[in-house]
Amino acid sequence: MTQQNAPPDLTTYSILLKSCIRFRNFQLEKLVHRKLIQSRLGLDSVVLNTLINLYSKCSDVDTARSIFEGMGNGRDLVSWSVMVSQVLRITVWSCKQFGHLLICSNWE
Repeated sequence: MTQQNAPPDLTTYSILLKSCIRFRNFQLEKLVHRKLIQSRLGLDSVVLNTLINLYSKCSDVDTARSIFEGMGNGRDLVSWSVMVSQVLRITVWSCKQFGHLLICSNWE
């Protein structure tokens, strides 16, 4: 696209970001996100929710939360669902790790 001087639009970025999630290519995701910011396109909820999901899945909850909070009143059901599910996923993982430590150390 860029070779034909046709700049990517939000749909293109959304598809690229979702592909990064699917293939767990978090290095490419950061490049795509950086290019998205440089494009100065007005971000819609679809792209922002995709970014929240992506950063959450690579355990960068701080960035996901920053994007979520930056949405302000633009948060929708998807935004809330992604944030709640990812926080719960991390919490459950942490609890499992803590339980494993208790079992391994024979601490009662």
